[in-house]
Amino acid sequence: MWSMSCLTDPSLSEQRIELTKPVSMIYIIDDIFDVHGTLNELVCFTEVINRSSSVVGFIIHMHQV
Repeated sequence: MWSMSCLTDPSLSEQRIELTKPVSMIYIIDDIFDVHGTLNELVCFTEVINRSSSVVGFIIHMHQV
């Protein structure tokens, strides 16, 4: 649904499909996080996500330089 509201032009069908894939993965991870994770696992998972975000930010910054 979200990709439909962002990319409304009919010619952007392929882009909507490609945008839907990572958004769906995020929803799945969020559901698993909420339902099945123990506190210890969730803390570790959150730390990994935060570290990977920092790495991605660093790579983007280095690419711009």
